[in-house]
Amino acid sequence: MKSTNCEYDVQDNQAYGVMVLAYDILHDTFDSKDLECDIVYNICNDIMRKFFKSDEYNDFNLSFYDALTIFVENHCHYAEEY
Repeated sequence: MKSTNCEYDVQDNQAYGVMVLAYDILHDTFDSKDLECDIVYNICNDIMRKFFKSDEYNDFNLSFYDALTIFVENHCHYAEEY
């Protein structure tokens, strides 16, 4: 599910990435902080914007999910700042 230059694909990947971050990859982090949904959504959107500019995202040897997981592992301070 890698993005192409098509704007629709980027928006679709953004929405999928936000869902994956909130409900899977960072679920425990957010759950332990007892954050409201709109705050979690904004944090995930911010992380996704940074992810789309990352080396992990541009590594076509990785699936979208794996690249996002590695990005969070390498840059987890984005989520912990909140």
